[in-house]
Amino acid sequence: MSSSSVQENRIKEGRFAKNVYLLEYRYSGYPKSYILDIYSELQRAYRIHHPNYHYVPHLSVAGPIETNNEKDLVDEIRRIIHGDTHHFNVPGNLIQTGKLIKFETEDGGQVLGIEVKPPRPLIELKKKIELDLGKKFSLKIYKKEIWHTTIWNMKSNYFSNKEKFLSVWHSLENNPQEMKFILDRITLIKNGKILEEYDLFHKEVLTRIESLNNSRRYDTYLKMKAHLQSQGESFKF
Repeated sequence: MSSSSVQENRIKEGRFAKNVYLLEYRYSGYPKSYILDIYSELQRAYRIHHPNYHYVPHLSVAGPIETNNEKDLVDEIRRIIHGDTHHFNVPGNLIQTGKLIKFETEDGGQVLGIEVKPPRPLIELKKKIELDLGKKFSLKIYKKEIWHTTIWNMKSNYFSNKEKFLSVWHSLENNPQEMKFILDRITLIKNGKILEEYDLFHKEVLTRIESLNNSRRYDTYLKMKAHLQSQGESFKF
């Protein structure tokens, strides 16, 4: 038996764990700083935390996706995203944030987050990703779609303290500032780390190192903002 056949059999038998992928929008600039400030205040006051990983403000677009066929997955994601980038370069398609929300997850956990109001192109992009990728890969689709950015996810286990969660919720007297911002990139995460990013303005695929270049991202943001403003987009509520 060839080495490739042995590996395929091991995957089928569950001896090799599949990689897990997520598609996210990762905040930058002022929205990122603002959300981090909210999280930091709650962390200091209530010692909330995200176990096993560093808190990164983001908006989930699709996933988790499980597969060991990374090349096919990446090819499909690039095709879908770059085929729809033009929809985000026209007025009326900014993302908006809203009030603080809380809800229970499918496995009984509790989530405290900021409401997100996605533009129609983002909703349609998510549907297309889930439809196309769901035919080829193991893709999680949630029964209840709640667009949000998580501040605190209290997992359901014997350490869970629902009284503490409600205490944190009731302590938040003011809703967060409402914001409008550009969807400039979508990030592909592999096992918790950036694999690559998709620049929606230049239609470029960025490596992990390129995606962490804040100056490059800021330059793209300014160009995208100027382009949208020239067509009549307003960034004010």
